[in-house]
This record gives sequence, C-alpha cells and structure tokens, in this order.
Amino acid sequence: MSLALARARLEAHNYTEAWDIAASIASTDPRQGEAWHVLGVAAAGLGDNRAAETHLARAAALRPQDGSIARNYGAVLARQKRLPEAVLEFQRALAIDPNDSEAAAMLAKAQGSLGRQEDALSVLRAALTKAPENIDLMTRMANLLARRPVLIAGAQGFAERRGVLLDLARQLERDGRLSEAEARYRECLTLGPEPGLEVRRALLLPPIATDEAEIAARRRGLAEQLDTLAARPLVIADSHAQVRRTAFYLAYHQQDDRPLQERIAIFHLQTCPGLAWQAPHVAGWRERPANPRLKVGFLSAQFRLHTIGRVNRGLIEKLPRDDVELTVIRAPGPRDEMSTSIDRAAEHVLELPKNLAGAREAVAAAEFDLLLYADIGMEALTYYLAFARLAPVQCVTWGHPVTTGIPGVDYYLSAQDWEPPDGDQHYSERLIRLAHPPTYYYRPRETGGRVPPLPDDSTIYACLQTLFKLHPSFDALLAEILRRDPRGRVLLAEGARPSWGRQLRERFERSIPDVAQRIHFLPNLPYADYLALVARADCLLDTTGFGGGSTSLEAFHLARPVVTWPGPYMRGRLTHGFLRRMGILDTVADSAKRYVEIAVRLANDRPWRESLHSRIAAASPVLFEDAGAPAELVRFFKAAVEAARRGEFVDGWK
Repeated sequence: MSLALARARLEAHNYTEAWDIAASIASTDPRQGEAWHVLGVAAAGLGDNRAAETHLARAAALRPQDGSIARNYGAVLARQKRLPEAVLEFQRALAIDPNDSEAAAMLAKAQGSLGRQEDALSVLRAALTKAPENIDLMTRMANLLARRPVLIAGAQGFAERRGVLLDLARQLERDGRLSEAEARYRECLTLGPEPGLEVRRALLLPPIATDEAEIAARRRGLAEQLDTLAARPLVIADSHAQVRRTAFYLAYHQQDDRPLQERIAIFHLQTCPGLAWQAPHVAGWRERPANPRLKVGFLSAQFRLHTIGRVNRGLIEKLPRDDVELTVIRAPGPRDEMSTSIDRAAEHVLELPKNLAGAREAVAAAEFDLLLYADIGMEALTYYLAFARLAPVQCVTWGHPVTTGIPGVDYYLSAQDWEPPDGDQHYSERLIRLAHPPTYYYRPRETGGRVPPLPDDSTIYACLQTLFKLHPSFDALLAEILRRDPRGRVLLAEGARPSWGRQLRERFERSIPDVAQRIHFLPNLPYADYLALVARADCLLDTTGFGGGSTSLEAFHLARPVVTWPGPYMRGRLTHGFLRRMGILDTVADSAKRYVEIAVRLANDRPWRESLHSRIAAASPVLFEDAGAPAELVRFFKAAVEAARRGEFVDGWK
C-alpha cells in the first residue's frame, strides 16, 4: 500500500479506505507527514473534526512548508467556527503558495464571515489576477460585492460589481452551466439596461446537451427571445463589442440550421444596421481595370495548430500564384509553429486589430477581389466581420461546416463527395460542390508515440471526437455496441473543460446506466500518442450528425477504417465522403442497427479488419496532398470574380 493509493481513495471520497491505508503507513513511519495529512483529510471527510485537527496539526509540524496542509488545517478550524485561527492558516498557505486559489477563496470567505469585507475583496482581487477564470473566486467576489453598498460607493464600485458578474456569467457559460450563467446575466441586467447582454443571454446554448428535449427547448427559446427583443425594438451600436458571441453550438443539434441561422443574421442586421458596412473600393469595382492577378484574402483566427490550420496550410502553400496574389488575414489568436509556416507561405500577412471597426478598415484597405473565410461562426470577430461587404466576392468553406445565414456571404465551398442531393437547401449561400475537397492535407509526420495503458482483455472502441459532437441520440449506439460486446470498452477524449466530461458522464448514468462504467475518458494526449492510440484501437467510431474531418483523415493516414453513418447534412458526411473517394464503403452504415453490427464485427473480426487496413493503405493517397484542390480553387476564384464583374453569380460548378 502507498500514499498515492491513499490519495486516490481521498479523491474518490472513499475516506474509510484512505484512513486505513494512511494509518498503516503512519504507524510504521510516524515521521511521514503526508500520512498524517491524509489521516486529517479523511477524518474531516468522515465528520470527525477533532481527530482531523489533531492529525493536521501534526502534519503541519512535520511539513511546515506544505501549503496544502495549512489550507486543509484552516478548513477544519473554519468548520468549527474558529475563524480567526482559520484565517491565520489560510494566510500561511498563501504565503507558501501565492497561486493557491482554493486557499484564497477560503480566506476570503472566512474574512467575510468576520465582517472584514474589504480584506476579503483585496484577497479575491489579487487571486483573480493569477486565476482570472476561476469560477469559485468570481462567485465569491460577486456575492461579496452584492452585500456591499456598491451603488453608494460610486461609479468605480458599481463598475466593479458589473464587471465581476459579467466575467462570472461568461465563465459559467463556457463551462456549460447555463442556468447559473443566466442567473448572473439577469442579476447584471438589474444594475441597468444593456441590449447586447440581453442578446448574449438569448444565444446561450449548452456544449453538452442533457437530452433531445433540452435541444428542442433551447432552439425554440432562442427564436422566441429574438422575436421578443426585435419587437421592442432594440438598438445595438456594436454587436461584436456588446454581444460578443455566436450560436456556435447550433451546428451540433443534428437539425437544419438554415432557418435559425438566417433568423439570427436578420436580427443582428435589424438591431445593428452598421454591420452591413461596405468597403469603399467595392462600389466602383466593376468599372475599374482588373488587377493583373486576383487579390485574394484567406481569413481566420485559427491559422495555427488547429483543424483549420491543418486543413488550410497546404492550400495556402500550393495555391497557383500565376493568377492569384494571396494574403493571409489573421484575426487575433494564439500563434505557434503552424502559424509561422502558414505566414511564410503567403505573399502578404495582415494582422487584424481586436475591434470590429478597425478590422473592417484593415481588410478594406487591401482592396481584395475575393475574400475566403476559412470558418465563420467559431468565434465572434470573424462572424460579425462577415456581415460587411469587404470584397466583391465573399466565400466561406468548411472550417465550421454549417451555413452562416449571413446575406453578404456569396458562396459556400464544399465538395461533391460530401453533399447530399438536396444539399443546396441547407445553405443561405450558393453551394459550390467542388470535385476535389477543399484541402491540401499533409500526412502527419509524428511517430514514436506511446499508447496509454489499456486493459489487455478488452475490445477497444475509440471515439476521439470533441465531446460536444456526442449528440444525445449517440448514447444509444454506444450502449448497444457495449451490450453486444461484453468485452468492449469505449474510449472518449476528455474535453477542453473538465465540466464537459463530468456532464457527459452524468448523462450516460441517466441514459445508459447499465454500460456507463465501460465508457472511459482519456486525458488530452500529445499528438504522437494520440496517433498511436488511433492505430491501436480495435474499432474507430465516427460521431453521427457532426462527424470527424481531420480525425478521420488521421485514421486513414494510419490505414485504419472508421465506422460512420452519414447524416442528412454535410457536417455528418465528411467521413463517408473520404471513404467514397477511396472507393471503400464497407464501414458505412445506413441505419443504427447496421452501425452497431459493423462496429462489433470490425472490432472482433481481425482478418476482415486487416484486409481493410491493406485496402485503405493502397487507396488513401487520393486523400492527401491533392494538387487538384488548390488548382480547382483558383479556377473557381477566377470564375466567381468574372461573374461578379458581369453582375452575376456562378450557378453550379463542373
């Protein structure tokens, strides 16, 4: 037995076992301070504060520089209403580790209870500079400010309370805790009217939906709130600065988003007519002499180590330049080695300011003939920027694979292998079905990754998609696979936010309780380790409704098949399109029953699986470094610009 095991039992709230393990260690080695620490925390968990105090005091004497012991000792004292003593311990914990946000929150609570509100606020202000997204710190700050007479304290105090409430609401929103976020937004609105905030609240959507009923209610509520706000009427000076959000999660609901996206876009134009700004060069563009080469801009905030970067890097590098002068337009965002590579491939790089007016003017000054948004809807600045007419021809492609609803976006660049027959109806833009999927995708070069430890006696089904792609209807497919394969285990990738995984686990416990314990969440892996896991899995599962793009390409690079069930919209048909392009449709299902049957067979029929490996290895080159994609894009760019000069559009594409 080890202290690591004792701590693991503590984390699982198994205090009795943690106590037994730590007591055994402490009896053998009484100088082991961490054993007394575990004993103290376990005793507190079991409700024995006297024993907890005794053991933590001994632990603190043995390890005086351990801030976590001081913090836990203070918590036990606070529980016994010995607040002055608790304050001293929390202060000692922070002196040892100034970044201990938990100790800061506890200290502020104790000081507030002692009536020392200004001291508590000072502690929280300092802690929030180190952990600006900490929900507990922000909540305590908001609650303290609510009890303080901030309106009497003047404009500074009023602004501070409003600012904290807004930060807290936004953080709760990102965390998927929508009811709490809504409550904070309502509280903020009681401090005074703020039209943008009302719109932001209307656009709240859950990253992890509880069930299909919640999805339906949220979509219905969004439409109703927009109608109510539009009837007032509402006036917003700058939607980007005041609303600062998009309806990003609509795309994951497995529904036709065109009507709602168009409704949202119309609402924005009604409430903020200035969004439809036009670049000065556009008005007389048709009468001006054509540029020797088309001036084309590629625009995104995601030109980095991100799906958008991987999908577009090759296009930017390989786009034929005889007829095109290419500028990469960067909205504010992180930079990395992929960013450097992309910038090096472009003739010009335009860095946009963070504000909408400045960004519009910067793009307009370049006087582009054609502007291509690599994605619209993933983040706020590029979404609101797309309402403006910044070039005579404006296009968007599959970075966020759903229609924008924005009138000023002329074309949606998709692929004939991805679109269903009625695909045109799903877009407010003119749909262009390219013969070559619009990417020049490089095969990953990372090798030597290590597979995380997996049970040797289990069949591994890996579904390594972003967690918000797991629609509630997908739960039943996972459950049926696990019921059909008693040795099966499903691996999911932990979300960018811990709350997403927690919410999904809770959903599984409600929707599929009999198999929920065989669904496991892996931490974020280094890219090479992730690829090693993809190669090791017995079966790779595509999510339905909104499937894999780059994740499927990575699987096919490794010659691994992916089980997919193409949906009615392009965002659920990418994997099918790649398989169709290779001419290998063995793992394409046409029903829930077939999806489960194919998955279980693929995981357990090794000869069939290996034959698919061989076929994919032979056929996959068609998916990678396809020179036809950048060449076809330039042909389309030229045709679209020529049509625009005639006052027309490209209808259909061959």
